Amino acid sequence: MRRGVRASTIVSIALLLVFLQPAYANGEHIHVGGIFLVLLGGVVFLGSFVVVFYFLLRPTPDEAHEEQERNE
Repeated sequence: MRRGVRASTIVSIALLLVFLQPAYANGEHIHVGGIFLVLLGGVVFLGSFVVVFYFLLRPTPDEAHEEQERNE
């Protein structure tokens, strides 16, 4: 695992625990399934941005052909 991925994972888990502490202090029950759904929603949301930007920034077939002709 790369260093950046490991560091971001550790920071994410630490932030999650920090945000859960007030709920535990108030006697609330934390549902792991709910946390999973929130995290899954975040991953899907960010993944959709990646897909949209990929399709916006990739070259069209005409542009790719022109670039190939310039390099020959």
